[in-house]
Parts: sequence; C-alpha cells; structure tokens
Amino acid sequence: MAMEKSYVVPDTHTRSITAIGYNPGRREILLGCEDGVVKTWEAESGKMVMASHEHKGWVTDFLYWNDAKLMLSSANDGDLIAWSSGGGVADKISIGMPVYCMAINPRRKHLVCGVNGGIRVYALDEKKDSGQVIDNRVLFIAPEHTDIVRCIVCHESRIYSAGYDQQLVIYDSSYTGDNSLQPIFQYDQQLVIYDSSYTGDNSLQPIFQNKNAHDAGISCLLLAKDNENNTWILTGSFDKTVKIWSVDGKPIHKLDNFLSTVSGICYVPRNKTVWVAGGTSYASLFDPKSGDNVSDFIGTFQTQEEEKYHLQIMKYFGELNSVVASSSRRHLIVWKYNSSGCITALKCKIPLESLCYTRKVPILIFSGDNDGVITKWERMQSNHFMYR
Repeated sequence: MAMEKSYVVPDTHTRSITAIGYNPGRREILLGCEDGVVKTWEAESGKMVMASHEHKGWVTDFLYWNDAKLMLSSANDGDLIAWSSGGGVADKISIGMPVYCMAINPRRKHLVCGVNGGIRVYALDEKKDSGQVIDNRVLFIAPEHTDIVRCIVCHESRIYSAGYDQQLVIYDSSYTGDNSLQPIFQYDQQLVIYDSSYTGDNSLQPIFQNKNAHDAGISCLLLAKDNENNTWILTGSFDKTVKIWSVDGKPIHKLDNFLSTVSGICYVPRNKTVWVAGGTSYASLFDPKSGDNVSDFIGTFQTQEEEKYHLQIMKYFGELNSVVASSSRRHLIVWKYNSSGCITALKCKIPLESLCYTRKVPILIFSGDNDGVITKWERMQSNHFMYR
C-alpha cells in the first residue's frame, strides 16, 4: 500500500512548467508552460503525444469538464480553451482578463474562475446556446479578494477560494434569492458570517472570510476527504507553512519548517497522507488527522538520493492512482500506487537478524540486531504509520 516512483521525464520543455492536468478521456497528463505551450504525455508510459501553442501567455490551470468530455485550459492571456476528445481545439472563449484558476460547480453548472481581485462565475453551455461552450457573460462577481485568486475548490454547495492577499474565503452557492444581506456575526473585520449568500444582484457573498489566514500569500488550496468521511481544507503559503482547516474554516493544524514557499499540496487517499512540496527534491508526508509528520515511517522517499532539483507543482489523480509533479529542472515525475508496497518503514541503525510480531491488537513488533539487542516497536495512537 505504497506510492512508488513510476517514471521521470527529464527536461520536458525549455521554459518553466506552470500547470499540471490530467485528461481521463485520453488518459494523458498535460503540462502547461510559461510561454503558452501545452504538452501531453501518455499517463502509463510517459511517452510524449503532442505539443500545442494555442495560448499566448502563461498557462495557469487545467480542468476536465466531465459532462461535455472537454479539457479546459486557462492562461493569463485572457482566453479559455476547450480541448476536444481528439486533442484539438474545440472552442476558444475570450474572458477579457487573466484567469489564474478554475473549478466547476456541478450543482449549478457553473465555471468559477479566479482573477485579479476576485472571483467570476460563468455558465457552462454544453449545447452552445450562447454560441460557445462557456457563456462569457459574467453571472456573478465576488470582489472580496484584493489580489490574485490563485486557488478555487467547489465542494457540495460551497466554493472555497484563496489568493495572494492571504485570504481564505468560503461562499455558499445555494442561493436564496433574497434582496437583502445582513451580517449575523462580525469580529475585528477578520471573520464575517452571513445568513444568506445571494443578494439578488450579480454578486456572490461570503459566509466566511479570514483576511489573515496566512502571513503571506496563499499559493495552494486543497480539499481532502478520507474513507471515514473526514474532510479538511488545506492551504499552503509563501510563508513556508501549511494549515489544515475544517470545512467551516476553523484552524486545526499548522505544519511548518519547510525550506521554501509551499508550491504544491496533494492528498493520497489510498494511504491517507498529505504530500507537501516545500523547497526540497522530495515531498514531506503528513497525517492530516493528527498533523504528524510521517515521512520517516513511509518508504517512498527514504532511499532517494539527494537531487539538485526541487519539487514544485504536485497533484494526485484518482483515476491513475498516481501523484504527478513537476520540478525546478522542468522534469515530469510520476509516483504510482502499489497495493503490495510497503506500508510502514522503520529505520534501524544496526543490521537486523530476526523479526517477530504479535497477532492481536495492538500489534507489537520485536526486532533483534547483530549486537544482541532486542527492540520492541509499538504503534503510536495518533496515526497508523509511526512506531516508537
């Protein structure tokens, strides 16, 4: 039950990688670059398929629209491109301003876009009643952010956004149609909760707003959910920290001691770990429930030689059971889930001669080394990986 390195594609492009996506219809990994180039690789083999140069600016995000079987890409050139199942351009929609991130609200059939200074919501138009697959007329505007909105997540009836202004904002998309909106709680201009999320005009109102969620701009936002129905919101920042929040925006854990800006976060539900890229060639692994750093007890990166590159963007794609990452050397790196792999790895300073364990819970492990020392290992209560 481990993630093991599958393959590395070195030097994928001459310019930096700025976005990673996955097209389940074609089983291809997509890389977007700062010069507008989009390249695709076969997910299983790592073989390059094609390269396109339809964007005129930095590619910022990819999003798969499952209902229409279209891959969407955004860039700071102000265009959204819908890629067909054949790999060609199905439609190009001019938004008129840079789009830095995208998410689909499936309940409302809306495309939610992060822009400079807020969020804009557009109607998905699969039948092209407006002439294009996305109607470029703005449905709703959320102006709470004061800088670039770099991350958006839609979950059930809520929209989560975070950006370079240090803010974490939660919106409720289950509109009531009321023409008035009054705050029911406000504290020191940091947290505002409203009893309705729609004012009857073209604005989207927050139910939660933390103006100082981090000490610097927020670079990553992720929703993680395990098989026990625990759900968390995770944010990574230029302040070199990761914070874990409840779905209502309450702080749970703070993870720090990263060497650089947190450039990538992903959650691997197979072994219930959070991967964080923060200035090293390897990911730091955490248990989101306890906040414990479990990197030393998972073998994925234990035997890796120190590399000169740093991990940057990092995403988990459930259809592939894989983590896909880019590096500062423009490498494409893929780790794949192995159901027969190592669950927990315990480091020993002296070569072992024998092992045994108890069959009843709590499971104890006894190891004997060639110095004649017997060590008892007992699993800690906080998570399934750490032993003492």
